[in-house]
Amino acid sequence: MTALEKLKKELGSRYSFEMAMPPKDVKIILGNNNNDFFSDLVVFSLLAGCVGIEATIMDRCLRPEKPPETDGKVKQFYNPNAVVTDLFIRYDVIIRAKQVNGEWCSYEPLAIPVNLDAEDIEQEMFDILFNFAQGQSLSFTEWNDLDNPRIRLVRKKD
Repeated sequence: MTALEKLKKELGSRYSFEMAMPPKDVKIILGNNNNDFFSDLVVFSLLAGCVGIEATIMDRCLRPEKPPETDGKVKQFYNPNAVVTDLFIRYDVIIRAKQVNGEWCSYEPLAIPVNLDAEDIEQEMFDILFNFAQGQSLSFTEWNDLDNPRIRLVRKKD
């Protein structure tokens, strides 16, 4: 029995995996860079007791560092305050915390890239979450302690 199967059996209904859309559709959204509708959209979510991981489409704001040049001349319609946004996808770890009566709280975004070509997205997310939770001493079965210096509350999850 794999670690995923063991945890599913132990947690029962407290384990869930949801996919809002297939990875191929996520690739299309990211490719089209349409942030009018898709920013802050959770596309995959794995909740395992008191720990979870979400793959979220986000937008990152970019400001041009210097005016674009054309033949040595600055384009006349350059706006130094213009903000360009770019969509990307990232993993966020969430936890149930003692200090907020077991409400879901953001833990931190992960630097691990989301592999939309993974053969099994659920297994991929579980492996990342399991390794992260073990490394951070997070509990799957009990509310986690925000006083732990490794845990910092980023925002309360709705």
